[in-house]
Amino acid sequence: MQLKNLEETIRQELESTINCCQQALHSLDGKATTARTLTSSHTTPIATRKTSSISTTHTTPSSFDD
Repeated sequence: MQLKNLEETIRQELESTINCCQQALHSLDGKATTARTLTSSHTTPIATRKTSSISTTHTTPSSFDD
């Protein structure tokens, strides 16, 4: 029983961390787009990453599934 609680806690913490990281990436992407618009006549545009390498739908089997 304790193992299932630990697994659920870790899963929730990971999901929370992933959500925070994705929000930060979107925020940074928005700032980079704004900066590029403001400075495009003076400098080379900043290349921004459009896709995230983090996949929230991929699950892997773990030893907790026993």
